[in-house]
Amino acid sequence: MRSPDRTSTDAAISDHADGGTSAPVPGDDDALGFLSAAARALSDTVLYEGYLLYPYRADALKNQQHWQFGVLMPPSFAGAGSGEHSNAHTEFLLDGGPDAQLTVAIRWLWEHDGARGEAATALRMRLADMLDEPARRELTYPPPRPTPSTPAARGELLLDAQRLPGPYGGFRIRASVRNISAGEPPGAPDAAAGARDAALGAAFIGLQLVAHVAPGEFLSLADPPEWAARAAADCANERLWPALLGRPGRSDTLLAAPITLPDDPHLAAESPTSFCDATEIDEMLALRTATLTETEQRDARAGDPRAAELLDAVAELAPAMVEKLHGRTRIAGSDPAGATPSPPLAPSPQLVEGAAVWVRPRRGRTDAQDMFVDGAAATVAAVLHDLDGRTHIAVTLDEDPGADLRREFGRFLYFSPDELEPR
Repeated sequence: MRSPDRTSTDAAISDHADGGTSAPVPGDDDALGFLSAAARALSDTVLYEGYLLYPYRADALKNQQHWQFGVLMPPSFAGAGSGEHSNAHTEFLLDGGPDAQLTVAIRWLWEHDGARGEAATALRMRLADMLDEPARRELTYPPPRPTPSTPAARGELLLDAQRLPGPYGGFRIRASVRNISAGEPPGAPDAAAGARDAALGAAFIGLQLVAHVAPGEFLSLADPPEWAARAAADCANERLWPALLGRPGRSDTLLAAPITLPDDPHLAAESPTSFCDATEIDEMLALRTATLTETEQRDARAGDPRAAELLDAVAELAPAMVEKLHGRTRIAGSDPAGATPSPPLAPSPQLVEGAAVWVRPRRGRTDAQDMFVDGAAATVAAVLHDLDGRTHIAVTLDEDPGADLRREFGRFLYFSPDELEPR
């Protein structure tokens, strides 16, 4: 993951104490001021993921179809079968007292008639007040030149808290974000592409939620304490998935992103700049960017200031920095006593090649395909060990019609021994 440069944020922060719609706090206009530098960098990186892609020219086809993550469209442009959505929902757990102060900020990008920017707004309240009445915060960002077909973007954040049952205390925080912008629905199917482009003027793009609590801590949904495991499993998340920032297990800062992240994610130290494409390889992007012709670079610079900053950063890369992009070398610590490292632990004697197993993916993995194979019948194809001493079990799914081809070409699914149950 890579962090883009800081940009200005249109923001307001509100105090909520009595329910209903909150009002801005006079003189406090930094909605993201509660984030540490590291948390802000992560938030920025997720916000700008997909913002601009190689070759970074505005006329490139993939830069004409923006925002593949976290787009909340006006309701008239979102519906069954459209692939578009106008709402998102996230739930997470908080370990703290009723007097704890919770700050929640919503960030998003906007686009209108070629102009692009970001916005944020925040809400601050006591947990006790949220138990009595849900909090509501209006989200607005009028485009530079609103028209009847692309009016001002309007949305709302609804926030409430529920006490967790049992003797340990804690709260479940529920946040729903909705686009409530007005606008006419798209017309004929052949006009859908143009209608979507117009509707982006009233959309919340790349939307995310960041939160901070004091005093108190958020609990990991991937690896919760035993007393909160049932509550964590019951949390519903749709188009926003929470991850702890700062440290795994418990943290006072949380990011609910439109992509799944592990707890305590980090930016790669070797990454020299933001390529706005954290799923791609820095080295490849840097080398390909360096091959752009003068005309292509001029077109990219004219299209977006971020493209100009990216090109400047690549041009200034020293050879040593380019070499770092090739890969990371990690030297394992040596035993001061000179003892020979222990061999990898052997898996269960039942997990051998040809064994029949049930697949039970461990909670906390960020592979979205796990939900499709949970409980599936599989057959062990190989038992492998890596240089770090870990064991990996290669399997094929019994109901996969291409299982024979997977075995022939060595294209397996891999799990740790504790994620497989002998049949």
